Amino acid sequence: MRRIHLVYLLAVLLAITCIFDVVDGKAKKKKKIDGGKMSTRDLAKYLGCQGCLAMTTTIFHQAKKIVDEGGGRKKTGEEPILEMLEEICDPDTELGEWLTKVDVTGETGVLVLDIMNEYSECKGTECKALTKVCEDVKTQIGDAEIAEKVYRGHYMTSPEAFSQAMCGKVSKFCPSKPLPGKRVDEPFDGTDQEAIKAKRMQKNLKAMGMGTQMYDRESMEEELHNMEEKMADMGYGDEVRGMREAMEKETAGEDGDMGRLGGDGGPKSVVETAKEAVSSFGEIAVDASRRVTEAIDQTIASVSKTLGFGGTSESKQDL
Repeated sequence: MRRIHLVYLLAVLLAITCIFDVVDGKAKKKKKIDGGKMSTRDLAKYLGCQGCLAMTTTIFHQAKKIVDEGGGRKKTGEEPILEMLEEICDPDTELGEWLTKVDVTGETGVLVLDIMNEYSECKGTECKALTKVCEDVKTQIGDAEIAEKVYRGHYMTSPEAFSQAMCGKVSKFCPSKPLPGKRVDEPFDGTDQEAIKAKRMQKNLKAMGMGTQMYDRESMEEELHNMEEKMADMGYGDEVRGMREAMEKETAGEDGDMGRLGGDGGPKSVVETAKEAVSSFGEIAVDASRRVTEAIDQTIASVSKTLGFGGTSESKQDL
């Protein structure tokens, strides 16, 4: 009788062990996407290769432009490349605006990146996931190593050679990983272009020490009109008026032909126009400050001479 009970107990224990093994095996399987919206972190896992290729392709073109404008790799050095890499993953900057033009397409399998003609505000999960991938690539490879590869000309024969080497050899973001289930594909929202440009301009102006107020085109023109009146008293009315007229032409388009702006056949961005205006205003402000300082020095010298300060030794003794 006792033997029967022991056999029965062993059978129960064996059954319980099998149940736990099955449960544990299921727990170890990949988390299946049930068709709901994915988090930024989860989506980034399946955009590693695609995002890395897009990012490093952008780096290749930006780096080549910097090196060409700098007169070659040796003359340019690594510093301008490092400065470029600081902004390449920031969608609110010109260098990082590529992130806002990418649409992630597909609901199952390997996701695909489509480059759009418009910009988005990078508020959705897809853009944020690509931004995370971009930052992850920089963290894994390192800005210094990327800059060194560019400086030494490693893999710089073509965008494809550079991106494939950086994402599949220098790092392990490739090959692509297919989704283990189905996801909800976000629509690409690239409609509010003016708000995007204004936001980007605000960040650039803030970085240059300007105010944090958001300006639309009309508000900016009004501010320049007010500035023109104030600076006219100091002899700089014509310069500010030139800045305002240039900005009006390049933001609105002369005769409605945006394609002729920018000199090289392409339109200048609002940010470029704002940078030029801020740079011109900075030069005017420095010159005005110098003139004021000189006027103050002359006034002080005149007053000192009248009162006997800084004169001959006899004047000093009299005082």
